[in-house]
Amino acid sequence: MRTLRLKSLTLLLALQAMLGLAVSAQAQVASVSYLYDDLGRLMRVVNENNECATYEYDAVGNILSIKRSTNCLSAPTIASIVPNSAQAGDTACIAITGTNFLGASVTTDNPEVHINGVRVSDTQIDACLAVSFLSPIGAARLTVSTPGGAAEGSFTITPAPPTITGIDPSSGPPTRLITISGTAFSPTASQNDVRFNGVSAPVFSATVFSINAAVPATVSPGPAPVTVTVGGRVSNAFSFTVTTPTGPPPVITSVTPNKGSVEGGSVVTISGSGFAAGGKVLIDGREVWTYSTIDSTAIRVTTPPGTEGPADVWVSNPNGDALLPGGFTYVSGPPLRVAAVNPMLGFSGVPTNVSVGVLFSIPIDPTTLNASSFALTRCGTTEQVAGSFAFDFNNAAAIFAPSAPLAPSTCFTLSLTQAIQGAQGVPLDAPLSGSFTTAGSPDTISPNVNVNPPNGATGVPRNSSIVFAFSEPINPVTVNPVTVNSTTLRVSNNGEPVTGSITVGQDNRVVTFRPAALLQANSSVEIVLSRKVTDLAGNPIVGSGGPGTDFLSTFFVGAGADLFPPHG
Repeated sequence: MRTLRLKSLTLLLALQAMLGLAVSAQAQVASVSYLYDDLGRLMRVVNENNECATYEYDAVGNILSIKRSTNCLSAPTIASIVPNSAQAGDTACIAITGTNFLGASVTTDNPEVHINGVRVSDTQIDACLAVSFLSPIGAARLTVSTPGGAAEGSFTITPAPPTITGIDPSSGPPTRLITISGTAFSPTASQNDVRFNGVSAPVFSATVFSINAAVPATVSPGPAPVTVTVGGRVSNAFSFTVTTPTGPPPVITSVTPNKGSVEGGSVVTISGSGFAAGGKVLIDGREVWTYSTIDSTAIRVTTPPGTEGPADVWVSNPNGDALLPGGFTYVSGPPLRVAAVNPMLGFSGVPTNVSVGVLFSIPIDPTTLNASSFALTRCGTTEQVAGSFAFDFNNAAAIFAPSAPLAPSTCFTLSLTQAIQGAQGVPLDAPLSGSFTTAGSPDTISPNVNVNPPNGATGVPRNSSIVFAFSEPINPVTVNPVTVNSTTLRVSNNGEPVTGSITVGQDNRVVTFRPAALLQANSSVEIVLSRKVTDLAGNPIVGSGGPGTDFLSTFFVGAGADLFPPHG
């Protein structure tokens, strides 16, 4: 066989030269076309003058003849396409007949039709068209392209009847949400007519391969075959059993608040009816972090993380399901939480000249904090204390100053609602309520400060924390534990800012700063505690220059860290 092919090749080259198809090597590369069949055999050579040599072979690959002709690069023509249609989801193997097909390729303008198994001869192209269920319905253009031009033909995609392959769950009470799996459904939910034993069902969403629907509220218990009709085409009937509930199904009327951080953690109340124990809630398709049934008309949940934008709220219990499409909106940004309150809720002996402050985890929108979202009242009453609001720390702190000293030896309640929002529109993650009790008089004395390591200390371990002790409880809002290296507390190491965490403890008498990394060896640490730090009544600390001045301190770090625990 190899001998025969070598002889054929020699004869081919000799004839090619005789026919004047081979000029210079440079011209050959630039203007000569070589057309092969599906077996890799050279079928035609065309030169720059549109002259060609056409080769014919026997069954084993020997050249039978070589024919020379002119005007070889003629455009292909299509005489027929058989078959010329197929259903979506089918594969159709077609034959395209015509002329001048050598070297042809076949393409289509339908991205959901995949062409494979192409075999080409001069007068026929065989190919298989795999049509996706996602294919547009109607005519698709088939294009046959050769070096001589292109020809177009039409192939029609017809709709397939819908087919149901599964229903999950396979049984449930009226209103239960179900997923129907199958093929050839309409991606437009309203174009799918879902019926349970002939009773129309609500459809919430759909793709070509699945439908989310609910068992009709009026369907009778027992076997209820399910069908899907799309454009007059009816699916197979698939079995489903409607069960009998023991109570009314859930109904959602509202979600409050109806938006929260994409990170989750928002406490929201779902209002409606038919809520019962043993249920679950999903938001954006994810189960909530916490769930508690307040009564049959309200559920309190903590939102899971979600994707920015509207999210469906789904309540399910043994008596059925309720879906509120787009009932909750996820907002970009971190959650808004309360970081500190002054005075600490539960305190007693609070000075009557106290200013009530709240430090938030992120800056708030000041326009959302007002008398309806922030209320200070006498315990057991709804009468609010008159006063004014001020904001600090880039609106992360809100301070309420009563118009007059609070009544002595009296219980007061502080209430915050989720109407308070962060600068990006994220509501407060949960409402806050607590009380404190005033002392018998105001406080006009500034708190003293002690620090450890003390000012001037040497050989301090590199892993030391900085601890401030105050002579009386301080206002934690003014310490601002949210932003390190803020105007409240500045720590530097050899002139470089030190980052870390701040905690307030021991009834607001101790503040601890923990550096995020080891301090530099054999270095100095400079501390500035701002005069903005105050006690509960707003009296500034006694700083290095007296009351109302910054507290300054410096210590010197040794060569190593302290790795040994204290012992007696």
